[in-house]
Amino acid sequence: MQETGFVEVGIQFHKIYVHPLSLASAGPYLTIDGMLIGDNFVLGPKIGYEITARLLGIAADVTYYSDFNREALVFTPRAGISIMGFVNLFYGRNLALSEYQFNGIDKNRFSLVFNLNTDYFNLREADRD
Repeated sequence: MQETGFVEVGIQFHKIYVHPLSLASAGPYLTIDGMLIGDNFVLGPKIGYEITARLLGIAADVTYYSDFNREALVFTPRAGISIMGFVNLFYGRNLALSEYQFNGIDKNRFSLVFNLNTDYFNLREADRD
């Protein structure tokens, strides 16, 4: 959807909950976006929270984008489908929290998230709720 190269990496305190009918997961995350917009390199530290249950998931985050000359603050609520928190496909909408916004960052946000939590391979030991 965007006209620029874009990557996001981060870490999440991802907790898995085993319910009688399915799995759920939740946790805060801290990531950083990196992209080239024209000749400018833009970084975007991000903090957010994600919740999934069965085939549904929601998340919300705040990102501080900067090219070291200008900055923009964005709030992004997201929702979509999930494979019990292991893989999520979300759609979100970037909502401006500051007057300036980078032209190369689209208002629509599609994300494919892989939660690499070793607890998925040892569900017998996960918390039971």
